[in-house]
Amino acid sequence: MQLTTERLALVPLDVDRDLADLHVMFADPLWAEAAFAEPTADFDASRDRLAENFSDNGDLTWALRAPGSSDAIGVIGVYSDQGTSTRRLSWYLRRDHWGQGLMGEAARVVVDHLLTLPGIDDVGARYRRTG
Repeated sequence: MQLTTERLALVPLDVDRDLADLHVMFADPLWAEAAFAEPTADFDASRDRLAENFSDNGDLTWALRAPGSSDAIGVIGVYSDQGTSTRRLSWYLRRDHWGQGLMGEAARVVVDHLLTLPGIDDVGARYRRTG
């Protein structure tokens, strides 16, 4: 299901379609440093990162786009490691779109949507600093 906000279209993630755009983000050394991750070296590593975080979440992952654009500028979805009626969100946004409040806007519409789905009673997000 596509979701929309004032400034974003959230389109169900299609890894084959969105991988090239998301790889640009995952390969960015400054983005990776801020995310406490290693930059991905190639498309396969970026595909693996997406699979690790979102592959078995019941298709509850969206690519973020500016309206009218086909470029994925980020991704938001439910973590793969669910097993309760509480779902946790994870998200990534390209560095050139930071500081605009886009992810907060996306998270609000995703949370509202998730809470309408059967079997989901609570939604949370966690920021973990390492190192």
